[in-house]
Amino acid sequence: MVVLSRIVTGGGDDGQTHLADMSRVAKTDPLIAAIGAVAETNALLGVARSAGLPEPVEAWAAQLQQELFDLGADLATPLTEPEMADAAAPATSQSSDTGRPSMADAVAPTTSKNSGSGRDGMADAVAPATSQSSGSGRVGHEAIERWSGVVEQLASELGPLRSFILPGGPPGAAGLHLAVTVARRAEREAWRAAQERGIGQAGGINRAALVYLHRLSDLLFQLARAAGGQTELWRQPKRHHSSEREGPASIQESRPEEAPREMTSR
Repeated sequence: MVVLSRIVTGGGDDGQTHLADMSRVAKTDPLIAAIGAVAETNALLGVARSAGLPEPVEAWAAQLQQELFDLGADLATPLTEPEMADAAAPATSQSSDTGRPSMADAVAPTTSKNSGSGRDGMADAVAPATSQSSGSGRVGHEAIERWSGVVEQLASELGPLRSFILPGGPPGAAGLHLAVTVARRAEREAWRAAQERGIGQAGGINRAALVYLHRLSDLLFQLARAAGGQTELWRQPKRHHSSEREGPASIQESRPEEAPREMTSR
């Protein structure tokens, strides 16, 4: 249970803050930057939801907001020696009464029932499941695999891209497009922190958290598409090879159907 009885503490007035293990770090530390960018991504999900998102995108965005708090807590908690010992031992997933949602159990795909009707099939493809706690409090590979299933299912439902998407569309979709860019910044900062602190070692960063961040931007991109944010595509300029300097008039934009190749989200 989280209780915030004091908002102003003065503990950060010297330019430092503390991690979950109470160790003090500079606010300019890459790890703090990563945690902050995760919080920014969460806030942008809130903006997108406030603007309105279609189902099942709304349900997925709501689930992600819950999970991103866990992700931030994971990043803020350096790995310990006991955790390293637990990771080396065979693990069995069990539910506990700690009340802490498990990232590994956060999202479970359901059986896909594609009716062949395009976007309508997304509602039946993958649905968020009720979270069950395992007490670990760490990002797990199961959650990564499940969100990967959502990404692939949406790609199948939405069809291939034949050019880059101009960020925009309805307000909710535009918010998700912006969330993509912040999630990618969070990943870059997390990897910068991992280079300094190590990965999968005592005092370091959980490798699954890094992979989750990478998958997160792919997921948000597909959610933006599903929310209507793929209405306008980038049109590749066609340049005339001429000895004369014709200026801007020498550049013609190709029509979207003339885009050179199929492109994936990343």
